[in-house]
Amino acid sequence: ERGFESQQYQRLLRMPLYREAIEKACDSDVRILYEVNATTLSINNFARLYEAETYLQEEHGRLVTDGTHLFKECVAFLQHYTACSQLAEESSDQSFGKYSGATSLEYSFQELIIRALLLSILVMGKYASGREVLYGVAKQAPAWLSGPEGDGLWLQRLTALKLYDMEGFELFRNHLTTLRATCYYYIDQVRNFSREQKQMLLNDVGLNPKADQTDCNIVMSKWLAKELSESGA
Repeated sequence: ERGFESQQYQRLLRMPLYREAIEKACDSDVRILYEVNATTLSINNFARLYEAETYLQEEHGRLVTDGTHLFKECVAFLQHYTACSQLAEESSDQSFGKYSGATSLEYSFQELIIRALLLSILVMGKYASGREVLYGVAKQAPAWLSGPEGDGLWLQRLTALKLYDMEGFELFRNHLTTLRATCYYYIDQVRNFSREQKQMLLNDVGLNPKADQTDCNIVMSKWLAKELSESGA
């Protein structure tokens, strides 16, 4: 998001461990896996995400040459992702494309999806017309991408944050019963809801009890009540 030439990214490039991690994440095995599954996973247009030069050499790191074209590619991929996630949720089948369950390729397979998801989410967050797509991703349960590392859940929180930045607090309040409470908790951590905003959310939960049933980790009303109690009058 900050660009290849940013100070933050240049610091990363000076770290040998970072360069080694990139090279490992783009090794021949991953590249072969991409080429075999690109069509099935609808990621044909994201080949450069699996090339180390994209991350290590500035002349290769310019992914956005045609913003409109990239936007359309990201929309198509995210629509495919949400459709498959919905199907998996309805059928209790933790699959995406032709894969189901754990396999020896599971980690690498998830790596393919995560990169395309991350890029697409970041691109959607830059366009107002990406709002509906972001909401579709944020409200899906990414069970098949919720391994020990929690990558799918992290991407869901990031998507919710992009949607929040796009909509603002007032509009985002409307998603209390469809987005996980953890998303609201995460947004509070990085954007800091005011006391008044937390009170408004708590009032909303009182009118919409389903908001307390969106997450197995956080009960919205209890979390907000605790926050308000600790912040004082």
